[in-house]
Amino acid sequence: MKATTEKLIHRLNRIEGQIDAVRRAIEHGDADCLEQIHQIKAARSALKSFAEAYVEEYALACAKESHASPRLAPKLREVVSAAFAL
Repeated sequence: MKATTEKLIHRLNRIEGQIDAVRRAIEHGDADCLEQIHQIKAARSALKSFAEAYVEEYALACAKESHASPRLAPKLREVVSAAFAL
């Protein structure tokens, strides 16, 4: 679980960096519109991927904690993936 937590934190740090880069470009007035749109899209995509990974990890931890069948894990992953594909 610790490795997973570290990976999630790493993802959040990258997202923070992307958002901070957009903020700095806007504050300094050197924001290239197209470049910033790409950066915003990348941050949005990264946040969506983070949320999916976080929810999946939480769902799997809850299932394990409640002693659910190990066969449930692939279905949980499938459900989370489908939900975030909307």
